[in-house]
Amino acid sequence: MIHYFIRRILLSLLTLFLISIATFAILKIAPGGPIDMLLFRTGGALSETVREAYVKKFGLDKPIHLQYLYWIGNTLRGDLGLRMKNSRPITEEVAKALPNTLELMGVGLGMAVLVGIPIGIIMAIKQYSLLDYGLTVFAFVGVSIPAFFLAFFLIYVFCIRLSVLPIGGTTTPGQPWSLINHLKHLAIPSLSLAVAEFAATSRYARSSMLEKMNAQYVTTARSKGLAEWRVLTKHAFRTALSPIVTMLSLRLRDLIAGTVVIETVMSWPGMGMLFMDAVSSRDFTLLMGLTLITGAAMIGANLLADLAYALLDPRVRYY
Repeated sequence: MIHYFIRRILLSLLTLFLISIATFAILKIAPGGPIDMLLFRTGGALSETVREAYVKKFGLDKPIHLQYLYWIGNTLRGDLGLRMKNSRPITEEVAKALPNTLELMGVGLGMAVLVGIPIGIIMAIKQYSLLDYGLTVFAFVGVSIPAFFLAFFLIYVFCIRLSVLPIGGTTTPGQPWSLINHLKHLAIPSLSLAVAEFAATSRYARSSMLEKMNAQYVTTARSKGLAEWRVLTKHAFRTALSPIVTMLSLRLRDLIAGTVVIETVMSWPGMGMLFMDAVSSRDFTLLMGLTLITGAAMIGANLLADLAYALLDPRVRYY
């Protein structure tokens, strides 16, 4: 298994390298650029001297392959460069935004997993019952509703009509930070993310459990006289969890996309708002850094899913 993971890590590094090349190339050939955006913001009142200094500062006067080598070399040393918008270090910008995004994603995904998997198991045990049909309808509705639409609906109900939750941000301006206040700000964005993930997780857990509950080894466990709860938890659920882990690692892509939208809607100061700011200002260096971080997160999630296979199912062997 160690050799397998070494190969996967090497393949992941190669994939990340190709992502960096593709990202750099796409941003360079895209219409417009940082100089054009700077001219737009200043109303065209940018002297030629300042323009040349700006170009040299960010190495835009060098050949494109040297620009890439300079950027990737600094990235490997942990330096993502400076923002073209305000010349602030990108590493510092990411360090401030990343904890907020991880908190939002972690709470949203945690709510979905802690609720979705048990609900999916109940749906499988109570197959074709009224409870199963009701939860199935709720899951389909949850998958169908866009996260941003649900966020607007929750804002209207809880923030405008009932006035029990705040709108936007992580804390109330002018008030000292408190856990209760922070959780109130976290409620709507995390719930908006969690509903879609809960719906997908519960449906997948249901189908996976139904498949394992009818497997031959589960029937054998029942024939030995084991208690039903032990058959379900130790034999059926443990093997059913492996495909659920795969699904969760693949859902990370949708979760990241949803986080960008929710952070923008709720003014949550995370990576999503930072990404939207980079797009609106044509901040190429920041866009490249954020894309590389997102790609690394996706690759890391797939590696963790492979590791979880071996831990959850002893029958899995890698060669």
